[in-house]
Amino acid sequence: MRRPSSWRIQTKTIVLAGALVLVVLLVTAVPVLFLAAGSLEGQVGTRALDIARTLAASPVLQEAFYLPDPIREIAPMADQIRRATEADYVMVLDRSGRRYSAPVPEHLGTATAALDYGPALMEGKEFYTRLQEGRISALTGVAPVYGQDGELVGLVSVGFRLEGVAQLIRGFSLQVGAMAAVGLAIGAAGAFLLARHIKQQIWGLEPPQIAALLEERTSILESVREGIIAIDEDERVTMANHEARRILSLADDPVGRLISELIPNSLMPTILQTGEAHYDQEMILGGRVVVVNRVPMRHAGRVVGVVSSFRDRTELNELVGELTAARRYSEALRAQAHEFNNRLHAVAGLLQLGAIDEALEYILRSQGEHQHLLDLLVRLVPDPMVEAIIMGKYNRAAELHVRFELDPASQFDRAVKLLGTDLLITVLGNLLDNAIEAVQGLPEDRRWVRLCLTDQGPEIRISVVDGGPGVPPEMRARIFGDGFSTKKGKGRGFGLALVHLLVTQAGGRITVDGGDAAPSRFLVTFEGGA
Repeated sequence: MRRPSSWRIQTKTIVLAGALVLVVLLVTAVPVLFLAAGSLEGQVGTRALDIARTLAASPVLQEAFYLPDPIREIAPMADQIRRATEADYVMVLDRSGRRYSAPVPEHLGTATAALDYGPALMEGKEFYTRLQEGRISALTGVAPVYGQDGELVGLVSVGFRLEGVAQLIRGFSLQVGAMAAVGLAIGAAGAFLLARHIKQQIWGLEPPQIAALLEERTSILESVREGIIAIDEDERVTMANHEARRILSLADDPVGRLISELIPNSLMPTILQTGEAHYDQEMILGGRVVVVNRVPMRHAGRVVGVVSSFRDRTELNELVGELTAARRYSEALRAQAHEFNNRLHAVAGLLQLGAIDEALEYILRSQGEHQHLLDLLVRLVPDPMVEAIIMGKYNRAAELHVRFELDPASQFDRAVKLLGTDLLITVLGNLLDNAIEAVQGLPEDRRWVRLCLTDQGPEIRISVVDGGPGVPPEMRARIFGDGFSTKKGKGRGFGLALVHLLVTQAGGRITVDGGDAAPSRFLVTFEGGA
């Protein structure tokens, strides 16, 4: 395993940026030097050829080839041209290679040993080339000389020492090197400023610290049981934890996608505009009821993104349903025990008064009503938990002097398997409670509640009708909202909201009609009857 580097991020940035600048300068400067050297050498060679061509075209030089002593005329002329042009030498040869002018006086009249003049002497070509003339290495321009009637009589060779050319190249190289050094210094300063800026942008943290923070943040986000999703100011997802992907049923990482593609009804783009946080708001998300918090992210006073956390209320509702079922069952037992005590007290009072016949009649009548309802429940509703909640509400109604009726035409033997006991207990318990409370305190002829259950048709139907004043039409759209209640006191207004939520999640619907002194009816229906 490699040990982590001990260099700090600022040092690494300076070294790497400086090295990059150096490499760029080298890659740029070296080809420039080569190109410049070639160009300079070409310019010197072209100049030498131009001088040689001009001298070779001189009529005085051409006529001097026919004199008895050409050296006497040509040598001074060539020396004069050499001084005027600052060439290192100007040499004139005849076709045999004999020198009429030469950089070394001892060579006058002698033949040259250089073979590079062949193309000019034999073919009449003009050119420039590197050439060794005696002990002089020079860049030489060669031009043929034509005499009378266009006869090729010799050539002119003008040379500039290679040492001089190399000195020019070295001077240019020093200039390029100086400019490269200035560029390197500027690059180093820029690297330092860049490193300091990066250090400030990451709050002085080093890469291992950033990696540790990222791993810690990821672990925290993945460990919480709330879905968390964040977007940037372009409304694109920047982060989504595992719980968010589970609730949204996402197989792939949604980072980079528009939030409107994932959650069409999301209010996160609105938060980007308003900058106002939303807390504990309910919405349907991925087929689930969730409680959502949305908080803007700010930088330098500007909203740059939004973080939304949401928790699945389905699991909470399931727990609430189970607790409600247990509470309803215990209330049913309590009401039954209370009603039984009341009847025992009534019987005891009749016996103390000596009204034995009336006591016996009361016992038989009470037992008959109770037994009749039990027989109906056993026959119509075979599930014991559903039987218990209905019996408990019957006893509660009797305790409040409310007449409770179960429609003899009811049949409810398949609904429990299709919908589940918890759902039915919650729905029946809340609807019957509301109906009993609605008629409590009304005249006797209106203190009644009727329950009808059926699953034999194309739908499963639960109908609760009461003799109360009904629900006005203007209130029907609000009675299923959290906290809405017509009764006074805290902790009310959640029963019908819970029923509506559970029924909707199960694919059913709940409606209410009646009102204006007509009996009100709550009707719950589910697809999937017989």
